[in-house]
Amino acid sequence: MSQPRHTADTITDDALDHLYRQLATLHRRTEDDADTIRHWQGRAETAEVRAEKAEAAIDRVRTALARLCDDVPHPGHDHLCPDDIQRAIEDALDEQPAT
Repeated sequence: MSQPRHTADTITDDALDHLYRQLATLHRRTEDDADTIRHWQGRAETAEVRAEKAEAAIDRVRTALARLCDDVPHPGHDHLCPDDIQRAIEDALDEQPAT
């Protein structure tokens, strides 16, 4: 059952105190929620920066490997072929995470 709506003429001191307590509680919750939102926004921004750095690192690795294979002649040698290294790393970088 809903409580009657108070007016300035009908509200009691106890009812007014109760409303102020409710208002204070809601204000604290709002501040807590704002703090939580700021925290997670900061975390999201940090994650975005880290992702951009990781993507840039991957691009640098690909560039370095491509340069390695372009600069080193390797037919008929007896060591690990840079093309094989490039292929293996690129395959690993291109793998999709298991879902």
